[in-house]
Amino acid sequence: MRYLLTFIFLTFSALSQSQMAVERMGLTDSELVLADLEPINKWANCIVNTQHVINDVDTRACMLFASKKLAEHKPDRIGTYYYHSTIGTPDCFVVNEDQMGVTIECVVQKKWQTLSSTPQIHIAFVKFSANGNTPFSQSTYKCPPSNNQRYNQGPILKDTEIGTARWCYNVNDIGHNNCPESSPNDIQVLGVSNKIEQHCFYNPDGTQCKITTDETGSFTKPFEYASQEAVACVADSPQQDPTEDPDPTEDPETPPDAAETDNTDDTNELDALNKANDNLDAINENIVNGNEAKIDRLDQLVDETQNTNKLLENLKDNTYDTAAKSADTNTLLQETNALLKGFGDKLGNGDSEHQPCENPDGCENNGSLSVTAERKTGGLNDLFNAEKLAALTTESETVQQDLKDYYTNIQTEIKGMFDLNITVSGGYEERTMTLKGQSIDYGLGRFATFWQSIAPVVLFVFSSLALYAILGGVRA
Repeated sequence: MRYLLTFIFLTFSALSQSQMAVERMGLTDSELVLADLEPINKWANCIVNTQHVINDVDTRACMLFASKKLAEHKPDRIGTYYYHSTIGTPDCFVVNEDQMGVTIECVVQKKWQTLSSTPQIHIAFVKFSANGNTPFSQSTYKCPPSNNQRYNQGPILKDTEIGTARWCYNVNDIGHNNCPESSPNDIQVLGVSNKIEQHCFYNPDGTQCKITTDETGSFTKPFEYASQEAVACVADSPQQDPTEDPDPTEDPETPPDAAETDNTDDTNELDALNKANDNLDAINENIVNGNEAKIDRLDQLVDETQNTNKLLENLKDNTYDTAAKSADTNTLLQETNALLKGFGDKLGNGDSEHQPCENPDGCENNGSLSVTAERKTGGLNDLFNAEKLAALTTESETVQQDLKDYYTNIQTEIKGMFDLNITVSGGYEERTMTLKGQSIDYGLGRFATFWQSIAPVVLFVFSSLALYAILGGVRA
């Protein structure tokens, strides 16, 4: 019974991991593409400096092997100068290559110095030669394959394989897929494009299931995602802070002061020769110090360039993650719009019919909530749109101008009524005003006709009074 349980457990474990092709990298079968099998010319032997040998390599591998051995090489002592270090990286190039073999040369600068308290420096070039022979052809798997440039990493082996690595993958696919087990209810989705693509679906815990299509764009969609639309795949690795310097570099040491030379003349031939040798030694020391300073600064430049490449790589990864998350946000917005549209369709225009109460205990406290609403067509935006607000503003300005003009006219008319211009001509000034379209005379001249009609009577009365006064005075 114990063996049976062990067998069942192992079988279940194997089935639960059946989708995982490379467990350590979290890659499934659907995330691996077969590499291209290409023939490559190789050399059975690559001999470097007649003493280092490597077998079954191509020209590039033979060149790298020669460069490595030259960098590790420690030359013998030269007089009083002892080997100190290798300066820079060896430069290698092909001198000759044909069907029978290849000849490679590598060169690099080596540094020697004396052991005294003020060491003298000696720098010279050291050269290695490498020869590849006995050619043969061998087929090799290379990534990316010609049918999909996205899978540019590899080749690697599956966990169930031994032998030659032949599978390509994409670095963004590394990580567990979290896809459900296949079932007979899974949905076959036919593609419309003739290329390999990747689709992702979200699980309730926020993880993603990544599915890679075949060359026709078709894939099998798990039944659990029947109601989901495919979204952009998100990289498993968190974003890195691109502002942090991955490997800060130190400033190179300040080069020593230049050695002084003696330019005085000597009549003695031996003294002059010794002085010339001293001057040449000083010049040589200055050249060496200058070269070392340049090399230190070039090394610093190389390190900072590598740091820059790391920063750019982080920025690229962060840009990819940002684009993927933007695609997810767009998908969520589309789903939200669809839900809002569904609510709107169910609400309609806000009208609802009265539902009869079927609660035998009464409808006052039956725990239900009934809401009716009447929505005004168009809302406030239609009542107070920009066009109507502009028309209202224009009309208001027109009324204000009319009132201002009317008030100005009233002021002018009142001022004219009380603006008296007295003259000594004895005549009457004509004064008129227009009210409601009618011209009205309000000056004293309007009484001229009346005074003219009663003037004889007035003259008669005043003449009689004057005669009466005269006669009365005479009689007295």
